[in-house]
Amino acid sequence: MTCWLNLFIYELDSMINKKIVILRPDVKGRISLGSISENVSSYEVTIEEDGTITLKPYTEIPLADKWIFKDKDVLEKFKMHLKNERAE
Repeated sequence: MTCWLNLFIYELDSMINKKIVILRPDVKGRISLGSISENVSSYEVTIEEDGTITLKPYTEIPLADKWIFKDKDVLEKFKMHLKNERAE
């Protein structure tokens, strides 16, 4: 039964485009994210009433580049440029 359940979870995950990883805390209660946290500088942590913990990854930007996010027109043009680059 466990084998069937694992297969079901894997298929469900692939359908909803999520990856589930089981992490075990060390004796001090710490969890290492390892390669999962590649290119991430920090996380926003949400703790639900039922104990569910959600980590939302963040990547910090240099202060000198912050202006692009304040100017909505420039940001939209930049996003469009990136989208066009990916399409080519």
